[in-house]
Amino acid sequence: MNRDDTPPEHRSENDPAEPNGPVASPAADDLYRALSDETRRRTLWYLLHGGTVSTGELADVLSGWRATSSGAPVGPAEHEDVSIRLHHGHIPMLEDAGLVVHDADADDVRLVPVAAPVREIIRAAVEYESFLESVRSG
Repeated sequence: MNRDDTPPEHRSENDPAEPNGPVASPAADDLYRALSDETRRRTLWYLLHGGTVSTGELADVLSGWRATSSGAPVGPAEHEDVSIRLHHGHIPMLEDAGLVVHDADADDVRLVPVAAPVREIIRAAVEYESFLESVRSG
């Protein structure tokens, strides 16, 4: 059972799926712009479930996800490309949208506490992407 399937009465008070206190509610255009790219959608989904992670771990997960989706292994050059794009493009854009915090010294990233509709939109975007992949693969 993943964190999102945990009934509310069994969630801990520190569960990022149910933030306590102020939550981010980015402008709709900023949120949809962030979700317009597969890597950013998957990054947000992973952070929604994974808490604070190193950018290295995030690059590993995204590379693995790419390999699983494509059915082809991801080599070191492609993994490095994912890492570079995270550092120089995707993470800064997600920060500008107010969705993540990147600690450059620790080189880790986390999703900020976001409003419930934002969490649902992130989940729905990735679920829809998975649905499309299943339809395409027959």
